[in-house]
Amino acid sequence: MVKNIKKFFFVFPVLFIFELFFGYSGKMIMLKSISIRQFLFAGTFVSLYSYCFYLMFLKFRSTKGSNGTLKNRLLNLFPRLCILDTSFLLVLLSTIFFSTVVPLINGNSLSLAKNEVFSFLLMLILFFPLSFLTKEKQINFKFFKKYIYYLVFFLSLIHIVLFVGQDINSYFIYNYFFFLNTILGRTSIFPTIMLGHAGVPRVFFTTSIFLLLGMYFSLKKLGKYKLFDHIYLAVNVLAIVSTMTKSLWCGILIGLVIYLIVSFRNFKKEGKTKKLKSFFLFLAEISAFVVISNYTIFNDRIFHHFGNSFVYESSKDDYSEDKDDEFKEKIREKFKNNAAAYYDREGSLISNNIKIKQIQLLLRKWTEKPLMGYGYGSYLENFVRSDEAPFSYEMVLFSLLMKVGILGILFWLFLIFSLIYIKYKYRKKEEADYFCWLFLVSSFFVTVQTNPLIFNSVGIAFLLFICASALKSFSTAKGKLERTLAKGKKNYSSNSEKFEPLGTNAKI
Repeated sequence: MVKNIKKFFFVFPVLFIFELFFGYSGKMIMLKSISIRQFLFAGTFVSLYSYCFYLMFLKFRSTKGSNGTLKNRLLNLFPRLCILDTSFLLVLLSTIFFSTVVPLINGNSLSLAKNEVFSFLLMLILFFPLSFLTKEKQINFKFFKKYIYYLVFFLSLIHIVLFVGQDINSYFIYNYFFFLNTILGRTSIFPTIMLGHAGVPRVFFTTSIFLLLGMYFSLKKLGKYKLFDHIYLAVNVLAIVSTMTKSLWCGILIGLVIYLIVSFRNFKKEGKTKKLKSFFLFLAEISAFVVISNYTIFNDRIFHHFGNSFVYESSKDDYSEDKDDEFKEKIREKFKNNAAAYYDREGSLISNNIKIKQIQLLLRKWTEKPLMGYGYGSYLENFVRSDEAPFSYEMVLFSLLMKVGILGILFWLFLIFSLIYIKYKYRKKEEADYFCWLFLVSSFFVTVQTNPLIFNSVGIAFLLFICASALKSFSTAKGKLERTLAKGKKNYSSNSEKFEPLGTNAKI
C-alpha cells in the first residue's frame, strides 16, 4: 500500500524532469496563460511536500514507549540536519532579502527583481523536501539516475540532428520548432534560437547545460565499458561540440583536469593502475571523436573556434557596435581564403569585447556599493543586453557581485563549500563516485561563469541534482553509523543480562 502511494507522489517529479530536458523555453505547451512547466512544477511541489507530511504523520503515529512523549514525537519527525541544509536556507533567505529590501533601498524596480529571481527561487524551495526524502531513504536514486542517463542520451541525439540539419538547411531549426508547435496545438513560445556569427550552425539552448551529465555518467562507468557505453560517449561528445560554446568546453576540460589531480593518488594504489589506464583511454577516445568530427561533420570549425577563445580588440575607448566594421575588416583581410575561420574569428572578437566591457562596467558599478550591491533586477543603464531581461549578463560572477555585493557572494560561496564538504566528509567507500561528482561540480560552475545558465529553473535543477548526490552520501553514512550504534547497544543489553549485579553476598 505504502509502495503504491510512494509511486503516486513521484509521478509529477518524473514528468517535471522530462519537461526540463525537452521543454526548452518551458512554454512549449500553454494552457491559457499557464505554461506546462509551471503546471508540472506546481504538481511536483505539492506532491513532494505532501509526501513529506504523510511520512511525518506515519512517524508521529508510530513513536511509542519511553520516547512517546509529545515533545519526543515531534522531534523525531525531522531527520538529522547537516551544513548543506543551513547553507541552502541562508541562500534562500538572502535571495529574498536582495530581491526586496536592497532594491527598495536603492530605488530599483521590484518588478525586475521578481522577474529575475522568481523561477529560481521557487526551484530552491524544492531542496527541502528533497533533503528530507533523501535522508528518509524514500528516493530511488538508482531509478532516477538511469532515467536521467537516457534523457541525456536522447537530448544529445537531438543536438546532433539539429546541427546536421541546420548545416544542410539554414531554416532547419526554425522548421523543427514550427513542427513541434503544430503538433502541440500551436500555443508554443519558441526558445531563442542561438546561431553562430553570420548564421553559422550552432545548437545551444538553456537545456544544453544537461549535456555535462553525459560526461559524468561516462566517467562513472570508467573501465566497465560495453558497446553502448562507447556509443553513448560518442553521441554526447558530438552534442557538446555542436553547441559551439567555449564555456561548456572549458568547463569539461577543467573538470577533467581536476578529476585527474584528485584521483591520481587513488589510481596509483595497488590494483588501481588499470583504472588510470582506462582514464587515459577515455581521453584518447574523446580526442579521436573530436578530431574525426572536426574534419567531417563540423567542417574544420572546432579548432578554429577553440583557438579564438581569448581574442579581443584592445582599445582605450568604450566598445560600441559601431566599431564592428573596423573589427570585421581586420579579420576579413587575415582570413580572406577561409570563410568559416573568418566568421568564427570575427564573432569571437565581438563577443569577447562585449564580455570584457561587461566586466569593466560591472566592477565600476559594484565599487559604488561593494557590501550589498544594488539588488537583483539591477542593471547597467548604458549597457542593456536585452529589453526583456536587462538584468541578464554573460559574466555571471561580476554581475552577481554588482547585484548582491560581497555579502551576497559569501552566501553562495558558503553553499559551494558546504556541498563539497559534505560529499568529501562522507565519501568513505565511495571515493570513485566522489571524484566523478567533483568533476561535475567544477565543470558546472566553470561553465556558468560566462553564460547566464544558473539563475533559472534549469540551472537550479542541475544544482539540486548535485546536492542530491551529496545528501545521499550523508544519509548513507549516518544510516550505517546509527545501525552500528543500535547493534552495539543491543549486544550490550543482551550481554548484561548474563551477569548478576554485585551485592553484599556476591562472590568476587
